[in-house]
Amino acid sequence: MKIKNGVVEIKPPKMLSSGGRIDCECSETVMRFLCGIAAGSGMRLELTGDRRLCQHSMRNVKEPLEAMGATVALKNYSVPPILVEGETVRPIDYFLPIGSSQVKSSILLCALTGKVRAIVTAEEHFITGGLGSAVAEVIAGKGGAKFDRVGVEDKFGQSGAPSVLFEKYGLTAENIAAKVRALL
Repeated sequence: MKIKNGVVEIKPPKMLSSGGRIDCECSETVMRFLCGIAAGSGMRLELTGDRRLCQHSMRNVKEPLEAMGATVALKNYSVPPILVEGETVRPIDYFLPIGSSQVKSSILLCALTGKVRAIVTAEEHFITGGLGSAVAEVIAGKGGAKFDRVGVEDKFGQSGAPSVLFEKYGLTAENIAAKVRALL
């Protein structure tokens, strides 16, 4: 990754050439991150790992990356080895059924290497120090993607019914859509 003329460029290293095979050994993090990079950069990459890693489900990264346009083939639809074939990245509205920073990072790496135009993060908690802050650090307002976030601003939190609190803090589909439209 480098910053050139105020634009963040993310290019896969030369060792990540299309058609390659990478042994992630025992690292689930490396495997999930490389899935996102391969999916966004339009390359074909086979990822494998040690016996333990090849027993861990990777469906949580398969589903959002396929929604973004990649092909992600897993053994028995669940476990590595993984074959990732990147395509043109398309925007998604994806809810993670179980929170995972590795899966979020894989989605963001796919988006950033796939040259998306805008990224909006939505969080059900304070935006300071959350996912939006991490994304902001990566693109630092200089990337090819415009950025905004939706979440609880830095003020004293309230208690109540989720629907009331979502409305109060702007965590509604309408508000998120308005943020996206404003960026595009």
